[in-house]
Amino acid sequence: MKRAGCLIWIFILFFTIQGLTEEKKNLVPDGGFEEVREVLISSDQYFFKAIESGVELTKEGPFVIIPSNFSQFAGGCKKLKVIEGEAGKEVHTGKRAILLSDGSFYLRATSDAETGDVFIARFYAKGKGKVRLILHLTNKEGKYYNQAVPNPFPVETDEWVLVEQRLDTKDKPDLAKIWARLEATGEVYIDDVSLVKE
Repeated sequence: MKRAGCLIWIFILFFTIQGLTEEKKNLVPDGGFEEVREVLISSDQYFFKAIESGVELTKEGPFVIIPSNFSQFAGGCKKLKVIEGEAGKEVHTGKRAILLSDGSFYLRATSDAETGDVFIARFYAKGKGKVRLILHLTNKEGKYYNQAVPNPFPVETDEWVLVEQRLDTKDKPDLAKIWARLEATGEVYIDDVSLVKE
């Protein structure tokens, strides 16, 4: 009997420790911007219209190269470029990062949520400007009604710096879903974006 009780306690302890050390799921797919989409530019394409309105995108021949986790622009944007380079220099890790200038775009990063949920955004940035991750909030009817907006983080360096932002929804009643977007003023390089529910 003592042996069975001891085994039960070991079992409980093991799963408790495993639960504490389990990493929270990143809600941003491909937060390191390693995967890209090549989109053919044509007169009826979303990106053709963006280029016509003055947005500078990475182009290779008749294609624009965009991050795989790009969903859509949010208002104006001067520049969204996929950058390739050496880890620790042009990019933070891996082989790609993005350059975002005077604009904002939605990521393919959504999650169910409830009023009171707290989200932690972490990413690396360098350049000259300000940057932040904003949460677009929708209610139970699927309608946009508010945002969780942290203060912009000032970036004035050629070295990669960690940006951490806490996004609290305690004062956002009727919350059902969040949708993340990155925003930058100036020219800011961004890499390794994560968003987790605390």
